[in-house]
Amino acid sequence: MSSRNQYGSVQASCNAARQRWLPDAPPVAVTGVLVWLLSLTVAVTPAAEIIRPPFEASLKSRYVLIIAHPTPDASGELRIKRRLWDPEQLLQETDRIRISKLQQPTECRILVLSKYVRHPLYRDEFLDDPQGFTVQELNLVGAGEFACSNDFVTVVEHVLAAKAEPDAVPSPPLDALLKLLESADQPSRRMAAFELAMHADWMTQATSVQADSLRLQLLQPHWSDELLDMLLLAAAGLPAQSRQGWLHEQALQILRQRPPPHDLASYTPQLLRTGMAVLDDRSSVSEKDRALIMQMLQSNAPGVAKSALQLLARVDAEALAAQLQDWQAVPQQWQRLHAETQRQAQQWLRERAPTRGSG
Repeated sequence: MSSRNQYGSVQASCNAARQRWLPDAPPVAVTGVLVWLLSLTVAVTPAAEIIRPPFEASLKSRYVLIIAHPTPDASGELRIKRRLWDPEQLLQETDRIRISKLQQPTECRILVLSKYVRHPLYRDEFLDDPQGFTVQELNLVGAGEFACSNDFVTVVEHVLAAKAEPDAVPSPPLDALLKLLESADQPSRRMAAFELAMHADWMTQATSVQADSLRLQLLQPHWSDELLDMLLLAAAGLPAQSRQGWLHEQALQILRQRPPPHDLASYTPQLLRTGMAVLDDRSSVSEKDRALIMQMLQSNAPGVAKSALQLLARVDAEALAAQLQDWQAVPQQWQRLHAETQRQAQQWLRERAPTRGSG
């Protein structure tokens, strides 16, 4: 076959395939889409290194944590004062950088930066961004941009030292974290709450003064349900004598302030589940407390109702069984329970029946 005939055959096959997959797309529209995709690829690929899976270790090496100050010439550039984390010395070629979308460009800032961006076409690939560094978004914390603080640096240095030498266990930076909770810088407060929740075991070493500081923070009205959940997890790690009484009452207060129905798109259901887990750590729950927890069985969030069911079963199984049976006898009352809660309650009653009969 001649090269011309061979080319014509291939072109015919391509046209047939195009008509099969895109029968209603006009040729001009298809061409426009292909040109757009090609322009994206050409724009980013030649100038950037593609990072393919597994890329976790590679991406970690591309993170930079620095303390920076704005330059006096009002150019929008920052001068690096100190590197807290830069294992690959990515910023060794210059001490002046320009960061886009910086929230507070006129102050000393602690920044979490990276040069990688997601590939515009392939979900599981990243590109080394030729445009330079950008501030990173951190899970449960937000933008990695914080006010300069010696307490923040103390926490960072502790975390990095623990990763480098896991066998060496220095005293956790509880004072620094608790001071950050009082900071006027909201990102720093979020980071402190997150670190305390992630390292609740640190709280076992808390002094009575530190425990009281955390107690006062739990009473502050500015915490969102998301961050309040983190602080409650941290408080649950305190020594028993340091949280005796007040943590139990704080968990009950959280339940009182959040009766059903609950916003399923919020952090409220998770906060209520954590609150009931804290109550479960207490051996005595009063009759008044049980009535409050019983209300959670009517939650539209099945996870909240399940936590309440499990807690009440451990606190007073007889009272719970009697209440559920009373509700079943009144259809309107029973229908107030979520369908999944009804199923869980019925299953619990069935599993309990043989135990009662054998007694």
